[in-house]
Amino acid sequence: MTAYTRESILEVLHQAGSQTVFYRWLVYTDRLTGEFERLAHQILGTRVWYTVYRRAGQSPASLSLADLQPCFAHLESRQETLSLKWADAPSPGSDWGEFVLGQEAYEAAVARLDDLITQVLLCETDQATFRKEHRF
Repeated sequence: MTAYTRESILEVLHQAGSQTVFYRWLVYTDRLTGEFERLAHQILGTRVWYTVYRRAGQSPASLSLADLQPCFAHLESRQETLSLKWADAPSPGSDWGEFVLGQEAYEAAVARLDDLITQVLLCETDQATFRKEHRF
C-alpha cells in the first residue's frame, strides 16, 4: 500500500486535473481557490478513486503515482463517470476520504461547480457587453 499524504494526494489531483478541461480552465483563469478549489478536488478525487478502482482493480491508495497516471486519460469520459461503482469508498478518516464523495454528494458538487462557473461566465459576458455598449 502506498503511503499518501494530503499533499501527495493534492499532487495526484493536480496531475489528474491537468487532463480535464474544467480543471485546466480553473487554473488558467486563476480560479482554483476557495470553493472552486474544494469542489474541483472533491470531484477529481471521486473520479480518480473510482476510475482507478474500475480500471486497475485496486484502490488508488494501494498504487503508486506512476500506476495511477494511465487512468487519468479516462477522467473526462462521460461513460466512465456514468459507470462509477459507488462501492469500495475509502474510509472517511483515511487520507483519501477527504477527497472522495458518495454519489449524492458527488452529483451535488458537480451541480454546484457548474453553477459557480456559469455565474462567472455570465458575469464576464455582462461586463463585456456593458463595455462594448457604453464606450465613451
